[in-house]
Amino acid sequence: MMEEIEKIILADPGTFFPRREAPRRLGTLLVKGSLGANAGRVTFLVFRDEETAPSLAVKIARAPAGESLLAAEASGLRFLAEKLSAGVNSAAPKLLHEGNCLGAAFIAEEAVGGIPLGAEMAQCLFSREKKASALLLEASSWLGRLARESGRPADGEKKAVPAAEKFRTRYPLSAGAARFLDGLKADLECLDRECRRVFVHGDFSPMNIYFGEGGLRVIDWAESFHGGMPLHDLFFLLTCSVAGAGPAEEEGTRRLDNFSSLFLREGARSELARAALKRVSNGLDLREGMLRPLLALFLMERANLEYDVLERQGQSGYMLPLRPFGENANWSDGSLLRCGLYGRLFERIAANSDRLIF
Repeated sequence: MMEEIEKIILADPGTFFPRREAPRRLGTLLVKGSLGANAGRVTFLVFRDEETAPSLAVKIARAPAGESLLAAEASGLRFLAEKLSAGVNSAAPKLLHEGNCLGAAFIAEEAVGGIPLGAEMAQCLFSREKKASALLLEASSWLGRLARESGRPADGEKKAVPAAEKFRTRYPLSAGAARFLDGLKADLECLDRECRRVFVHGDFSPMNIYFGEGGLRVIDWAESFHGGMPLHDLFFLLTCSVAGAGPAEEEGTRRLDNFSSLFLREGARSELARAALKRVSNGLDLREGMLRPLLALFLMERANLEYDVLERQGQSGYMLPLRPFGENANWSDGSLLRCGLYGRLFERIAANSDRLIF
């Protein structure tokens, strides 16, 4: 099959970037469009004759950034398959092939079926919210197993303190947020010295988590890495899970308010957040005093990443440079701009530090 995949790429190397809508047949294979073209890579699904579900997901690099992402995904999938138990690695797609065609790196992996957790949440906002919460907790339990099996003692690498220093130089913090960050200094140093490091998915969003006949599956490991802080993936999942389904102009405010509903004691979803935290942190030897600095560190790391992305987009002319913390928090064409989201969330927890669930 891999030879046929290479023929598909050779036949028309520009076919799959940008998006291709119409199916294309080559030999016994049928290629149905692409799933997107993010960060210099494109993914398309391959079907065998008579199959109703795809056999493969093939990802092709179209830029140097795409090559590094494919390398990270392949490395992450190999690590899961070779080093971790079946109870953990069965959730990840199997890596089937790594190749290069016309100078373009590509990987082929098992195509994952099922329904994304994000779709379940969209359907369950009201009448079936209990089901969505149960699925989120199931994903949290799997995260806990991943963290426990991949965990290793702190190795002296400083991650928390440098991230905080970078965040402080980039974002114009309010006086209250600056005081809150000052108060975290000793805790962040403690994280660098004592906190176990784990393997991190890096993009553990509801749209990368699937549920089907085979149970939970997790796709898109291109941002995975070793040596991350525990709870990073959980905090990302929770932050993404509370996005409202309202008009774009309201989305930024909804995310802030929904975040509060999870992490403030009186929040409507605070019990769900507590239950998810318990499932992930159980067995990781995390003292309760570590949870607050871990949340703050997660927000600062994501804010720094947002800043890098925004800066690159501005420099490339992809979009006009916008200041993080600027008033316009959404794309002018109606799609959400996450400019400054995590910096704003940091301000939110700083202003409510005496009301957090931990």
